[in-house]
Amino acid sequence: MGRKKAVKSELSDSMEGLALALREKYGTDGICDGREHGEYFRGLPFQSLALEHLFGSDKLILGMVYGIAGPPQSFKSALMLDFSRMLTAWGGGAVLVETEGRKISPAMIEDLFGGHTKQLLIRPVQSVDAAQDTLTNVLHWEKTNCPNRDNLLGLMVDSLIGSATEERKTKIDKEGSAQRDYSSEALLWSYWLKSKASTLSGWPVVFMYVAHEKPKVGDTGGHGHSVTRAGGHAPEFYAATYLSVKRIKESKGAGQTVTQIQIRTVKNSFGEFNRRIDATFVYDFRQRPSRMYFDWGHATVQLLVEHKPRVSDIIEVTAHGDAMTGLTRSFTCKKLGMKNVSGAELGAAIQADEKLMEDLRCVLGIRHYKQWEGAMPVPMSRPVEEGECANVDPDEIPEDDLDT
Repeated sequence: MGRKKAVKSELSDSMEGLALALREKYGTDGICDGREHGEYFRGLPFQSLALEHLFGSDKLILGMVYGIAGPPQSFKSALMLDFSRMLTAWGGGAVLVETEGRKISPAMIEDLFGGHTKQLLIRPVQSVDAAQDTLTNVLHWEKTNCPNRDNLLGLMVDSLIGSATEERKTKIDKEGSAQRDYSSEALLWSYWLKSKASTLSGWPVVFMYVAHEKPKVGDTGGHGHSVTRAGGHAPEFYAATYLSVKRIKESKGAGQTVTQIQIRTVKNSFGEFNRRIDATFVYDFRQRPSRMYFDWGHATVQLLVEHKPRVSDIIEVTAHGDAMTGLTRSFTCKKLGMKNVSGAELGAAIQADEKLMEDLRCVLGIRHYKQWEGAMPVPMSRPVEEGECANVDPDEIPEDDLDT
């Protein structure tokens, strides 16, 4: 027993010595132990248990790349804007690089962001080159002007292949038509993500993009199983979480149009992948002016109905009616004393019950991460110990050349 303790002590001493040597060579943020690593994983709380289940995490982790892919009219852009709203609601800002000719509805922006619309900056561009130049300049500004890592920021692109390269545009202007040549747009995004994705770590920045899915040439099945994503596999590779969105059906009623969409994790670094939730996007014409929004409360209740065997020991939710949307379906929950209420009402009550939420997170496999409290940990926040060198951040000024 004594020998085992001695070996363990020697190993600990040797690892501390190795860590010290590496910090002397690479700086205090160039190496961290397993405990310190978790300090950089901080995020913003999701507003819905459904989103927590989808990500396998109770927070949207900062310093990461996220991708949202789907066919046309699948509400992927609206979903990205809704995540942007999370950042502005916490006092942050968002920069939307729009490459598709200002197709995003001003009404949707106003409805989703509410009183935070001034915290959203929109940069319309006509080329991939201009999009990447904007993103690089914003990142440069963030790292130069906010060294304390206390400025919450979202970088949003809609979409990756919404515009051509400057070279291609010049060629089309000169020759009058497009030519069959290699997709240089995908290559440029691959280079940019390779250069910049890892530099986001440890910063209160979220980079999120929209990518398009379309059936592969020759696929006439129409079942959505054979798709290709614009931009190739590189965007998915660099994303911490990659979502696939598709529209299921639309229901129209008196004063409302409700669209059911399915969201699935194709890749997920923070939890189980291939998780799925059903969400609803609502056009509500009963209000003046009309409103557009995601009904995340209904998504939470629908999740509990579908996972009844897993959650039955904690809560039991009964659905009334066959409709999958929020138009006519109501729910009853004896535990919370609620009968024949909407998904939005029941979802809000579930979200407000902290003990119930903790129990549900446990059985649904949702991990807990630290919450962002106004700043990310700065590597030099602790005193420099004897033998350690000062911190030098090699990414303080990003390179201008995106192709290297």
